[in-house]
Amino acid sequence: MRQFPAFFNMDGARVVVIGSGEEARRKVRLLLSTPAEVCLILAGLRPAWVAELPVRVAVVPVSGLPAALIGARLAIVAEDNPDAVALVRAAGVPLNVVDRPDLCDFTVPSIVDRGEVIAAIGTGGAAPVLAKAI
Repeated sequence: MRQFPAFFNMDGARVVVIGSGEEARRKVRLLLSTPAEVCLILAGLRPAWVAELPVRVAVVPVSGLPAALIGARLAIVAEDNPDAVALVRAAGVPLNVVDRPDLCDFTVPSIVDRGEVIAAIGTGGAAPVLAKAI
């Protein structure tokens, strides 16, 4: 077993998501199903979908990334951004880089959520379509 399966307690947690595209949107939506505070880091123009986000999502320009990482439980880079990857690594925050399992400290499994019963099927990023099918 190359990866250790674990469930993180998200009470009082802050998760930083870097990106403005569809992958960032999906990760933010998934995180909003937890009690975590979500900090969305945007490098460019604010996409239209950001207006739909609840107040508990902090939207921060990329210049605010170093401060956002202080005390963050997890970070997800959902765009091609080597500088963000380097900043997250330097901060020591566990990192997921969407579609780049070689850069990840953790991967996000396919999730089946039935209230108190949650099943996660992970492939370490090697076969996400298979995990979703299962």
